Amino acid sequence: MLLNKTVRTAVTALALAMFAFSAPYAGDKKGKKDDLAVDDVEGKFSIMVLGSGAPAAQPDGRASAGYMIFIDGKAKILMDVGGGVYQRIADSGLILTDLEIVLLSHLHVDHVGDIDPVVKAMFFHNRLNGFPRDPDMKLHIFGPDRAPPFAPAPALRYPTTNEFVDAHFDGTLGVEAYLNDFAIAIGGIPLNYMTHSIEHDNSLGVRTIWDKDGLVIKAIGVPHGPAPSLAFRIEYMGKSIAYSGDTTSTSANGNMIEISRYADLLFYDTAILDGTGAPFINLHTTPTRMGEVARDAGAKKLVLSHLTPITNPNTDVVKDSVRNAGYEGKIKVAEDLQVYNLFKDKGKHKYKHKDD
Repeated sequence: MLLNKTVRTAVTALALAMFAFSAPYAGDKKGKKDDLAVDDVEGKFSIMVLGSGAPAAQPDGRASAGYMIFIDGKAKILMDVGGGVYQRIADSGLILTDLEIVLLSHLHVDHVGDIDPVVKAMFFHNRLNGFPRDPDMKLHIFGPDRAPPFAPAPALRYPTTNEFVDAHFDGTLGVEAYLNDFAIAIGGIPLNYMTHSIEHDNSLGVRTIWDKDGLVIKAIGVPHGPAPSLAFRIEYMGKSIAYSGDTTSTSANGNMIEISRYADLLFYDTAILDGTGAPFINLHTTPTRMGEVARDAGAKKLVLSHLTPITNPNTDVVKDSVRNAGYEGKIKVAEDLQVYNLFKDKGKHKYKHKDD
C-alpha cells in the first residue's frame, strides 16, 4: 500500500529522530580473541583485504578490489573501492570516521563501483559515533589523470579522477549532489573532499603524492590496456606496502619492480595464468612475470589478489609459476576480511574498533 505524503514525512522524521539518539557504533560485537586491537603495536600499520575478487560475480563470494589501511590503529586509507566493498566494511565492523585518503588505481567499475555508498556511510558513521570527525578534515581522493591526446580512442574515453569524482559529488553537477546537504543534516560535517589527478605517463617513475606525519604515499604509472592506471606504495614506520592495481607489467616495463623495491607486502593483480590469451593477456600480469617482479624487487611477501574464475581454482599453479621464476619470499592468497599486520602478522581475523 502506498503511503500518502503526510505519512511519508512523518516516517522520515521518526527515522531521523532515531538516528539522533542512537548509541555510538561499537564495531564488531562478536568479540573474537584475535580481533585487531588499535592500541597494540601490530595496529600501528596494517591492511585489511575488503575485496580480493574481480569483475565476474562468483559463488566464492569475493568482493571486487578494495583494501583498508590502518595507521596507528585507525582506518585512514581506502585503496580501491569496487563492488562489494561496502558490504565488507559492514561485515568487518569498520567505522569510517577517520577515513582521510582514497587511492583509486584506475576507473574500472570493479575498482570504483562502491565509492558512493561508502562515502555516504561515512556520514552515518560519524553520527552514530558521536560526531568525532573534524568538520575541516578533507577526504583526499587520488587517481589517474586523463590519457595524453595522442593515445588511442579507447584510452581517451576515461575522465580524469577530478572529473570522475566531481561527476559524483559536486554540489551543482554531481549525480549525488544531494550529499552536500545530506552530509551536514545526517553526519554533522560537510562533504569536504579534494581530488588529485596523478599524471600516469609510464616514463615518469615513482612520485611522492603524500608526505605527512611520517606517512608517505607514492605512485607510478603502469600499463593496463587503454585505462590510465597507477600502482601505489604506502610507507610508515620503516615498513611498506606495494599495490599493483591492474597491470600487464611486461618485461619491457619495470615500473612494478621500481614501486615494489623491498616492500614488506606486495599485493598483486592475479587475474590470469601463463597460458591465458587475448584480451586478458593485454590487461593483466602472468604469474611468471609476477614472480620476476617480486624477485627483482626483493619483496618480502607476495599476496595474490584480484582473483578471477581463471586463477581462483588454480592458485597452486600460480604459486608454482611464481616459484619457477625465482621468487623465494613468502606467498599468500588473499581472502576477504583478512588482516596483515606489518609489525606482527597474526593472519586472519576481524577488525574491532576500540575508542581512544
